[in-house]
Amino acid sequence: MMDISRKELRWLEKLGLHFNEPEHAILCTRCGFALNPQSDRVSRHLREKHDISKKERWGLNQFIRSLRLQDPALLPLRVDGSKPHPHLALQRGSACKHCGLRSVSEKVLADHVRKEHEDKVERVGRQQTRHWLHDHIRQGISFQSWAVSDIKRSWIVVTDDPLEIKRHNTNVLLQASPDVVRHFAENLFAQERARLEGEENHRFKLQKATESVPSILLTNWLRRTGWPKLFEDARRDILVSLTALPPREPARPLSLGIVDGQLIKSPTSEERKLASMMQAIDQLLDQCGETARSTDVCLRRWLRSRFPDQPYKAPFELVSRLSSEKLYRKELKRFLCFWLRLSRILPATAKTIMGRRLGRRQLRALLDLWGDDIWKAEDANDDRVSMIDGDDEYEGEAGDDEEYEYEDEDEDQDPLEKDELEYGEEYESPGEEGGAQSDTDSTSTWSPGATQQRQHGSRAVDLLLRFCYFALCEEFEDGLAGSTMLVYFSAVRGLSAPNGDEYLMPHRFTPILSRFIYCSRPCLK
Repeated sequence: MMDISRKELRWLEKLGLHFNEPEHAILCTRCGFALNPQSDRVSRHLREKHDISKKERWGLNQFIRSLRLQDPALLPLRVDGSKPHPHLALQRGSACKHCGLRSVSEKVLADHVRKEHEDKVERVGRQQTRHWLHDHIRQGISFQSWAVSDIKRSWIVVTDDPLEIKRHNTNVLLQASPDVVRHFAENLFAQERARLEGEENHRFKLQKATESVPSILLTNWLRRTGWPKLFEDARRDILVSLTALPPREPARPLSLGIVDGQLIKSPTSEERKLASMMQAIDQLLDQCGETARSTDVCLRRWLRSRFPDQPYKAPFELVSRLSSEKLYRKELKRFLCFWLRLSRILPATAKTIMGRRLGRRQLRALLDLWGDDIWKAEDANDDRVSMIDGDDEYEGEAGDDEEYEYEDEDEDQDPLEKDELEYGEEYESPGEEGGAQSDTDSTSTWSPGATQQRQHGSRAVDLLLRFCYFALCEEFEDGLAGSTMLVYFSAVRGLSAPNGDEYLMPHRFTPILSRFIYCSRPCLK
């Protein structure tokens, strides 16, 4: 027996942890699985997944080591039919009725029954004139496991729900359907398959993330874009999640999805940093817009052309409506958020998500942009402006600043900078608020800070401009357009939200691509 005081148990509960007994393990009550006690895995999980400050986690690693816990993969399994564990996630799956093999995919079990239990299927087929392959599969079971989605090392749980108990006691083969129903289903299936084969411009639905697309279902649109091949080994749902824009003041991590049993999230501190970069993007596009307005028509005709030596008949023009400008700018912001979030993920996990690795030059450019000290200076300016303005919405963040000073250097991010285009005129600048002061007081109080803020803003704009220029002028690798950041992101925007289970057709994808091209052209000037 391990002697753990009530004070320590309350401390673990405050951190969202639970000390499990009799199988000694540390459970994360938010995620619903056991944590690996090795090294600093528990403390790192709380920091990366739940944004728990270092001050609150102080001494946790030493305490976990003193417990001498074993790896969750070695914990004994509970017996089937147990009551649900209150702190473990309840998951759904199916099982083979012959050998008990479990899986969350009925297709996997169907293939298993067909290959491993062919003799039993034939025996039942001789005894009954009508039966289905899924009659050999036990469906709708509930299970729990120590690790995330580890159905191989899981146990079946039974709740007090009568329907759950009925599913748990279902051990016999299902009754075969009547001949009339079976013939109707076969005819309906044949008609639908003929319709899909004869239709040229049908909307293609992805059957499975790991399945190859039959050539007969490919439309001319998909053949030209090459998206099925580009995303053949990719996690489309996570790719779509990576394009999400951060809120103005991020207060929680961004959940991206589960990869290899691990929940992938973008920490709150990194979302704050991205939100600060969104302000710099607006400043960059403002400057590009001013340059475009003062540029000669001949150069703007060349800017709109698709060929480097042949100008377009009409010059490049800025949109007139502010709402359209905001909508267009979001595409460039999504582009930046997508690649920066991807660069913060472990290389092996990023390869699983993308279906390929990031290029060395691409990764170097992203790390140089992310690791520049200018973003810390931008956050410091934001803190100073918010304290001077005295906005109520920033009063509660003083405690957050004290909390983040205990974090790692790459997590020390603060509230974002105000921007007129994005947030309107509801926040006054320090110079406008101090207009009632004398010229001497105004110069002595505001000028040094305003000058320094402009210098920081200019440096941030230059940094983003260099990165955008690198991405726009990136060369193909091995003659593949999808190897560039620009083309790959454009393809990701062709996936439907929120799970990427469909490809957008031309009439839905073209407006998105046009908005992205509109924001990209001014950066080339």
